Amino acid sequence: MIEINPKVFYKFGVTSKYNVQDRFKDIENDYDVTVLFSHYLPENKAIQQEQNYLDRFKKGMWLDDKIKGVTETRYFDEETKKLVLRELYKKRSEWIKDKEKFKSYTCMKFYFVEIKVKENKAEPIKTPLIQTSLDLPF
Repeated sequence: MIEINPKVFYKFGVTSKYNVQDRFKDIENDYDVTVLFSHYLPENKAIQQEQNYLDRFKKGMWLDDKIKGVTETRYFDEETKKLVLRELYKKRSEWIKDKEKFKSYTCMKFYFVEIKVKENKAEPIKTPLIQTSLDLPF
């Protein structure tokens, strides 16, 4: 049986901020944000990576209340989260090998974060559509 926690969801994104956590300062009263992965890439490559993951993992939820600055969130079971992280860290090692090519580019951070609803916050999830590791192409 696949278990999904309706108070935990995930986001792929890009930011120009040095510390990805700063990207989520506006929601820290209601949500705990954990950066699971981040890596500097040339801006166009970072945006491309974000779009690739958004296309690959279709939007899996709607939120009753809008979370300031947070869109395109996804639900994953634990196994799917681990598979995504393994893939991202494998890609990171390839990107590190190519870092000399990127020195003259404007860079942004591509990231993957886990967002948890704090205990004092009413549950914002309305309708989960679950994507599991069984749906992954790798």
